Formats: sequence, C-alpha cells, structure tokens
Amino acid sequence: ISCPDSPSGWWFFLLCERAPSLASISVSRRGAVWVDNVTESCPFSWPWMVSLQSNRKHFCSGVLIHRRWVLTAKHCSVR
Repeated sequence: ISCPDSPSGWWFFLLCERAPSLASISVSRRGAVWVDNVTESCPFSWPWMVSLQSNRKHFCSGVLIHRRWVLTAKHCSVR
C-alpha cells in the first residue's frame, strides 16, 4: 500500500481490530489523507482508533472522523 504522492514514499497501514485485511491510507500532494478498504469493527471495540505505521512499525495514532478520513497530529506527517 503506497502513497505515490508522498515526498518520502512512505507506506502507511491502518490496523482495524480483528479485521481480516489492512486498510490503506492515501496522501495527496497537498497533505490531504483518505482511507480505502475500510472494514467494520466488532461491537464494543474502539473502531475509531488508527495505528499509523511505516514498515509495519507503529509511529503515530489517529482517529477516524469519517468513514474515509483520519485525524492525527501534524508531527505524525513529518518524519
């Protein structure tokens, strides 16, 4: 899952609790971020929590504010 518009060429992953697959996060040249391949989470879990990862290592957290949008701190995008 790549972010071709990302200057660093980072790879991002969204881990959904008990989800069978990883959702992808895409980044535009202007810094807009959106989520694809989202799966439903289990009842009573924390379905809004996001783990931003590079090379499968967590480096920042985020929160889903819409089915396709993640909100995170600015320092999470500068690494």
